[in-house]
Amino acid sequence: MLRIFLLLVLVCGNISCDKFTEELLLTPLQSGHLNTHFKFTTLYPADIRESSQWTHYDLFPRPLGELLGVYQVQELSLSLTQGQWRYGSWGYPVESSPPGAMILARFLPSVEDVDRNWEGLTNALAGLLCASLNKLDRTQGVQPVHSFHPAGIIGNNFTTSTSHMRYGLLPKENVCTENLTPWKKLLPCKAKRGLSILLNS
Repeated sequence: MLRIFLLLVLVCGNISCDKFTEELLLTPLQSGHLNTHFKFTTLYPADIRESSQWTHYDLFPRPLGELLGVYQVQELSLSLTQGQWRYGSWGYPVESSPPGAMILARFLPSVEDVDRNWEGLTNALAGLLCASLNKLDRTQGVQPVHSFHPAGIIGNNFTTSTSHMRYGLLPKENVCTENLTPWKKLLPCKAKRGLSILLNS
């Protein structure tokens, strides 16, 4: 069972530099499988509301920062998983995620056409990660009303409204070499240092 999460937390404030952390949790399962949970977190010292004006990138990946600015993304969660979690045999995972590809995006309140930004974001992520995420167009992305409360920052000029949120799922899109390789290029040390060297592609 392989689960990969890229958690990008954008904070408001005056932090002097980017911060990157990585974690690995290995859990042997009763069936003989090994659950590997990788977590890579980048803290970027800038205001997400000004992402279209970002010009300096250190540890935070420039291609992703540019996407956030162009499509005015307030919060983004993306997961690519392989296999299916057997809750009855293995209990609950560290972080639950559906099989395949999942995108949850919340856009800034200044966005007038959320569906247009959603389509642009999924197309751009498809190109960035070499995955079929562009199939999540306005007919496939849904607007959840009673779930997915904000997991990122909230406050002035941020939205908690579900009208600015879209969710999409592609159950047949699994983690493979095609999308693992470009994903590793978004990490500060690529696949040359840190826990990413354990991700064979």
